[in-house]
Amino acid sequence: MKTLPTPNINELKSLSFFSVFNEEEIEQIRDFIENRLYKKDEIIISEEEIGDLLFILLRGTVSIIKNIDGGEEVLNTIDKPGGFFGEMSIIEDKPRSAGAVAAEDYELLTIEKDNFLALVKQFPDLSMHIAVSIANYLRQTDMKLINIFKQKNREIETAYYKLQAAQEELVRRERLSTVGKLASSIVHDIKNPMTAIRGYAELIKGGGYSTKKTAKFAVNIMNEVDRFLAMTQELLTFATGETGLKRDKINLRDFIMEMVESIEQQFIDRGHQVKCRIDYDVNVFIDANRFRRALENICYNALDAMQEKGTFTIEAHSTDFGIKLLLADSGCGMIDIVKTHIFDEFFSHGKSHGTGLGLSITKRIVEEHNGSIKVDSEVDEGTKFTIIFPAN
Repeated sequence: MKTLPTPNINELKSLSFFSVFNEEEIEQIRDFIENRLYKKDEIIISEEEIGDLLFILLRGTVSIIKNIDGGEEVLNTIDKPGGFFGEMSIIEDKPRSAGAVAAEDYELLTIEKDNFLALVKQFPDLSMHIAVSIANYLRQTDMKLINIFKQKNREIETAYYKLQAAQEELVRRERLSTVGKLASSIVHDIKNPMTAIRGYAELIKGGGYSTKKTAKFAVNIMNEVDRFLAMTQELLTFATGETGLKRDKINLRDFIMEMVESIEQQFIDRGHQVKCRIDYDVNVFIDANRFRRALENICYNALDAMQEKGTFTIEAHSTDFGIKLLLADSGCGMIDIVKTHIFDEFFSHGKSHGTGLGLSITKRIVEEHNGSIKVDSEVDEGTKFTIIFPAN
């Protein structure tokens, strides 16, 4: 900022700010005026500073700026000689609501606060002139802010539609990914039981085996078909998100013993033992087919986990909440990362077959029966699943 000589009376008379004064009054006011030269981009006033000067444009352009959302917005531009600014902070005796910066090299006339307030009191026409100017400035500022908000709204709307499109694309990709996982699981998992079924069928076709041996082949075929159907049901349950339960009154002991009878031979064929301990014999209201599938998923996991001769135990006990089922194996156990993800969809660890959906579906079925399930496992010590659910 550089101080220049004060303009003469004729030059001051040409400015709109001095239109309410006669030459004699302008001559008196001239003694209170200081002429300042500002360079481009030089800050004249800063937002929130205390106002102590009135500024009158002599020549050039001034931008009135305000901080909005961390950025600067130009609220108004003063480019007509005689235009003035800075009066509102002086009149209100409050910090400035906006700042001003030189848009180009220009000259400003300044009047100190006390002299300006004295002029306002002395000349009523000046008060009206300033009031009209303030009203015009506020009107322009309002329109500017409205346009800014409209632009912001358009930007938000555009961003919203882009986000919506991105979310739809993400959902589409997730669906394709899920379909891909399902397809891969189906292709991989069908191959194992079908290979076994074909092998046993060829053995039976070849003949030369005793009736007992042939019957065992047939049992194995039935077991493989049951496993295949079980995997198919898992996929259907996952794909349809089936949640509706068909509850019936079922005797707990009979329910568990029937399930054990259907799977026990597969454990025996691998050299394992199945033990049952049912201390709580009661009628329960469950969807028998779905709850049996939930327990069988745990049973087949146990069968895979026990590499050598092991023991799989099923227990039923009474609790204050209702019924507690314990399903424990003496298998290889789980590391911590496996325990963390054991109920996740498509999670499979150390298995040559399976959809990766079994235990996630088990958890869903148990929770649909208002129950809870947790797993405790230690490496080389086995795994225990605890299911608690109400009897009614």
